[in-house]
Amino acid sequence: MFSRLPSGVCLLALGLCIAAVSVSGGKTSSSSKCQEKSLTTASGTKAPSGPFCAGDLIFEDTFDGFDLDTWQHENTLAGNTDSEFQWFTNNRTNSFVKEGNLFIRPTLTVEEFGEPFLRSGVLNIHGGSPAEQCTKHSPDGCVRAGSLEQVLNPVKSASIRTVDSFAFKYGKVEVSAKLPAGDWLWPAVWFLPKVNAYGRWPASGEIDLLESKGNRELIKNGINVGVEQVTSTLKFGPHVAYSSAYAAPGTSFTRNSESGKGYHTGFNRYQMEWTPDHITFSINDIETGTVKVGTGFWAKGNFNLTAPGLDEPTGGTSASIRTVDSFAFKYGKVEVSAKLPAGDWLWPAVWFLPKVNAYGRWPASGEIDLLESKGNRELIKNGINVGVEQVTSTLKFGPNVAYSSAYAAPGTSFTRNSESGKGYHTGFNRYQMEWTPDHITFSINDIETGTVKVGTGFWAKGNFNLTAPGLDNPWRYGSIMAPFDQEFYCKLSVAVGGSDYFSDDDINPTRKPWQNGAHQAMTDFWNGKNEWLPTWNLDEAESKDASMQVDYVRVWAL
Repeated sequence: MFSRLPSGVCLLALGLCIAAVSVSGGKTSSSSKCQEKSLTTASGTKAPSGPFCAGDLIFEDTFDGFDLDTWQHENTLAGNTDSEFQWFTNNRTNSFVKEGNLFIRPTLTVEEFGEPFLRSGVLNIHGGSPAEQCTKHSPDGCVRAGSLEQVLNPVKSASIRTVDSFAFKYGKVEVSAKLPAGDWLWPAVWFLPKVNAYGRWPASGEIDLLESKGNRELIKNGINVGVEQVTSTLKFGPHVAYSSAYAAPGTSFTRNSESGKGYHTGFNRYQMEWTPDHITFSINDIETGTVKVGTGFWAKGNFNLTAPGLDEPTGGTSASIRTVDSFAFKYGKVEVSAKLPAGDWLWPAVWFLPKVNAYGRWPASGEIDLLESKGNRELIKNGINVGVEQVTSTLKFGPNVAYSSAYAAPGTSFTRNSESGKGYHTGFNRYQMEWTPDHITFSINDIETGTVKVGTGFWAKGNFNLTAPGLDNPWRYGSIMAPFDQEFYCKLSVAVGGSDYFSDDDINPTRKPWQNGAHQAMTDFWNGKNEWLPTWNLDEAESKDASMQVDYVRVWAL
């Protein structure tokens, strides 16, 4: 479980000169010629297919050029994890290749915008193309305003990663780099999980091959902890408040250079050996330190004592999961076998969303809701149970958020109620969809719930000529099925509450603790926990009542 870190992607940040990055683990090896087969696995657009032989080279970049298909830039004002002061951007002033080396270089924001801008300007780094999209939204990662009290990010730099092109598990790594010098610079080479299999940071781990400080004369206890010191660390823990970075002995190692010969004076080889039972860090073939797994990282972090009451992270759980990178399709038959949750104000859903917004932002590019439901056991409207005994299937579309079919178009949303007392939380049901170039049909257990026929198109179906006068039809250049003529991916989620989904007028055994649209809605919801929390049965094993349980998701071609 927690004794093994998920597959890692490489991240390089702030003020580095890199000569080469390599990972040993395997070439394609389908024959029996291997003297020793490798435990290494790899994935990504630049990863070779396995299985591999021990010692084979599976990734290398010597920076004869800057391959932007391999290295994806982060674009954010939010920095990494320590509220740093830089703006990570994709700009050849900050990241470039020269004479066979990669340079990551900090520059001043005022060089582009001027000094007054830092205190009065607004940075909005949302972009219109995938390459320009903001990559980290929180906190204030995409839009910031400067003020007299808080200036905008005064430094621009770069952070590049292999998140889509290359990730691996187990192997040997070597990075040849010359570190930067300059007060308060923070160069780093990290390996981060491609997927957060055990939860958000630090539960899914972080491997810091190297971190350093750019100060030439930064002294602590008589030791240079600036350019003459490099740190290698494993970070892990059940929660951000309980990270091994602050607690676990023997998981972080420092190495100092000779006096006057800091790591900024020349290239060094930073190395790692990652196996199923240990991780060893080295510099220039001299070991810096080894972390042995022992009985696992939960024990190594001493979290039974330092994080009492928290569970050891386990894999396979999520509040909202999706196939946006792994699977998308256009037209076909879908079946999802699921048991829905019970608990006041829970909102289970299975949606299909566009992989790319071909017709614009939501709802212009469409949304297919295979199922939505409410977890309240006795939520009543007009004498009908609209909670666990009701499922809704809907198509959502419209020229913009103010004109969505969700509020306007008849014949695009269908509800189905179970037998009384036999809600959709009592067992597994098969939620089905048939999606063709001229209709979409929703069914439950092979019984049709409703069909949306295209007719003359979704602009006419939404009656937008009348309801959205003056707006252009965003689908006029698409097929008659637009916006539902593009590839969609699957999303499974259990949400809680919201500002619209649960009506203020429906009748529940206990009051709805918040008003839709209220400024303090989330606070009011939490203050009412004594009424709704007991309905979730969280004290039961695995909290099954409050969980959406999915047996399978299947998609067939037409």
